[in-house]
Amino acid sequence: MMGFWLAWVGVLGWSAPPMDAPLGCGSSGLWVGVTVQSTVLEPRETLRVVELLRAYLGPRRIEVCVATVHGATRPAAIVGIGRESQERLSIAIEIQDDVTNKRVVRELELEQAMRNSWPVILAVAADELLRASWAELSLPELRDERTVAVEVRELVTEQTQPRRWFTFGGGFAYEYYRGGQQHLGGDVSLAVWPVDRFAVHARVGFRRGLPVSAPHGTIDASAAVLGLGVTVRAVRPTARVGVDVKTAADLVYVFFQGRSQGHAKARAGGDLAVTWNAGTDLWVRVGERVRIFAGIALGVVARPVHASDAGEIVTSVSGLAVATSLGVVGAF
Repeated sequence: MMGFWLAWVGVLGWSAPPMDAPLGCGSSGLWVGVTVQSTVLEPRETLRVVELLRAYLGPRRIEVCVATVHGATRPAAIVGIGRESQERLSIAIEIQDDVTNKRVVRELELEQAMRNSWPVILAVAADELLRASWAELSLPELRDERTVAVEVRELVTEQTQPRRWFTFGGGFAYEYYRGGQQHLGGDVSLAVWPVDRFAVHARVGFRRGLPVSAPHGTIDASAAVLGLGVTVRAVRPTARVGVDVKTAADLVYVFFQGRSQGHAKARAGGDLAVTWNAGTDLWVRVGERVRIFAGIALGVVARPVHASDAGEIVTSVSGLAVATSLGVVGAF
């Protein structure tokens, strides 16, 4: 196999068109070079292999270019694709891994595969082989011994970290309603993540309203909140910083308590309000399983609840609503 790689470089050349790879490859971060033996694939097929590898590695901020291009930095790895045997249709994929300082090889039999499927098969195999080569970085004894690009660390963490199906959290909440009510309190929440970037979430919370002056005294309020909604995550689960987009429907049981002055008679009562809201959570990961978040949401009250004094509405949970939150979430 030692002569196999040298034969590509010294004799056989590349089939990828140079126009496909920008001269500044690697200028914005980590990159992987690709070279294909000219007797294996046609130029357009090589271009397809490069495009597919970009699709796999690009979202993880790893560029992919043809290896003949002069990169701004040294490539993290070189993916070489060449014919292993002249007697049969056997293709070898070889990874020269500069991250872990080793060379790994995988052999593929393509005799039974349709020609137009070769680029997909080779790109998938190269991606798997590259990840396998970097997987050793997940070993505890190697995590702190080597200085490795954050893109590689995140990719390794993503493929070796156990799947987290649930998140559980808690935090403080503040809500302002156009009808005059202002509520302070806290929530606990539970989310189920069937896929990495989508979740169904529920929350339970309790609120205390700020006192509101009325013609014959003051009105206090308290509330219990039950919410159900969905969350869409804008970044990879392994990212250090991210944004979640949320929408939800809340059932808010509001209880008003009047406090009279003079000879006025105070009354108490409650009713159910329904709100619809949408917003975002900005979060920072502070550990493998823990995130700190700050959120803001805008909503509208579909079913309002009012408090009145002498027949006149004084304050209410109604109209538009603005909510903010701050808390911690853990994954398990």
